[in-house]
Amino acid sequence: MLKKLTDLANSEKGKEFADKATAKAKQLASDPDTRDNIDAARKKISDRVGGDKPAEADKTAAGGPTTGASSPTATPGGPTETGADSGAGDGGKAA
Repeated sequence: MLKKLTDLANSEKGKEFADKATAKAKQLASDPDTRDNIDAARKKISDRVGGDKPAEADKTAAGGPTTGASSPTATPGGPTETGADSGAGDGGKAA
């Protein structure tokens, strides 16, 4: 199957087909109606997955919540480990 596709791509008919497809793609990309359809689809998908919410970096830039020493959830000195895998008693270093 792959050999047949390769042979088609290398043939005159395959090259002609590729040229036509490229021309059609360029035409569609420059068409304002197509651009409107793409933008509408992008907005619809974005609304479904919550893409309209600003990213964390955008919140910080807008004066929103940040993480760091002034944050109530921040731990001075960095995160701490708990549980059996933390290596308690040896400073978190594995023996």
